[in-house]
Amino acid sequence: MSTLMLCNSDPAMGHLKQERAAELILNFPFHDLAFGPVPAGDDPEEFLDARRAMFAQAGVAREGWWFDGEATDPRTGRPKRRWRGLPQIGRSFDRVVLWIDPDANAQLLLIQLLDWLGRDPEIRPRLWLRQLETPGDERRPGTLALPPVAVTEGEIALARRAWKAFREPTPRAWAALLDDPATTTMPGVLRAVRQLLAELPGPDGLGESERRVLLASAHRWFDGYGRTSLPIETDDDRLVGKVIGRVLHHGEELPVGYWDIGRMLCGLAAAPVPALAGIDERDFTLDMHDDTERHARFRHSRVVLTPFGRRLLDGTEDWSRHNPIDRWWGGTHLTNAHLWRWDREGQRLIAPET
Repeated sequence: MSTLMLCNSDPAMGHLKQERAAELILNFPFHDLAFGPVPAGDDPEEFLDARRAMFAQAGVAREGWWFDGEATDPRTGRPKRRWRGLPQIGRSFDRVVLWIDPDANAQLLLIQLLDWLGRDPEIRPRLWLRQLETPGDERRPGTLALPPVAVTEGEIALARRAWKAFREPTPRAWAALLDDPATTTMPGVLRAVRQLLAELPGPDGLGESERRVLLASAHRWFDGYGRTSLPIETDDDRLVGKVIGRVLHHGEELPVGYWDIGRMLCGLAAAPVPALAGIDERDFTLDMHDDTERHARFRHSRVVLTPFGRRLLDGTEDWSRHNPIDRWWGGTHLTNAHLWRWDREGQRLIAPET
C-alpha cells in the first residue's frame, strides 16, 4: 500500500525521511495561519491569492503556501505555490497520512487540509491522521510503530466548520466551537480553539503571547502564568536571545514561534507608549537578520520593562487606551474601534463597544 505523508515541520520531515516512513513525504514549513490575515474565500486558489495580496499590501514578504516537492515555475525556478498540485499528487497514492504536531498553527493546517482535501471524492476515503501528543513526538521510541487512523466523515465535517469559523469576520463562530460536542472528538482542535481565543486582546489589551513576552522580559523563570517566578538578576538575563528562549521554553501551549516572538518584542518596544525598552529595531525582518551588524546589535540588546509594561502585567492598564491596534486574528481585523476581547478568567468573548 503506497503512502503519501504530509507533515508540518522540518524536524518531523527529516526524521520521517530518515525512517523511510512513506514513499513520499511532503512538508509545509512556512504555512503560518495563526498570525496574519486569513481571507474569507472558500476556493483554495482564491484563498491563497487573496492572502498573498493582503500580506503584500501590509508590506510583509511571507509566502502563503509552499510544500516540498511542489512543481517549479520554469520562468523563475521557484515553486508555483498553487493548491492544485497537492491533490494531483495525492490521487496517485493509496493513503494520504496527515502527520500533525499538537500546536495551534499545526491544528489550523490540519482543519484546512481536511476541508480542502476532503472535497476531492478520490482522496476523501484515503485520508488518515496521526496526531502527535508533543512537538517532535515522532522521535520518541515506538512512535512510528503507532499506526495512523482513518479520518471519519464526522472529523471532516468538524474541520470544515472550524476552518470556516476561523475565516469569519468576527470570532463568534470560533468561540462557539467550545460548546460543540463534536469538537471533543478532536482534542487537538479543541485545544487550539482555546489557545487561539487567548490570543485575542484581554482586558489589558494584550494577547496571551504578548503577555508572555512581558513576563519573560521581567523573569528568568516563570510557570507560564506568572503565578510563580524568579526575577531577573543579571544583565545577561535581559538579552533578547534569552527572552525569546524563555518564551519558547514556557510556551508549548502558545501558537507562536521565533519570528512571531521577535515581531512582538519589536512591537511592544516601538509603540507610542512602549511596554519595553532597550530595543532599537522597529521591525523583526529577514533584512535585519541578513545584516550581520544589525542582527548582532539586536541580539545583544538588553530588554527592560517600562513602568507602563509593569502596570500591564499588574492588570492595571490597557494597551489599547494608549497605543494603536491593527492586526489580524484569523478573518477578524482587530483595531481600536473594532476590538474583540477574550476574558481569560471568565472564558467568554467580549464584543467591541458600540
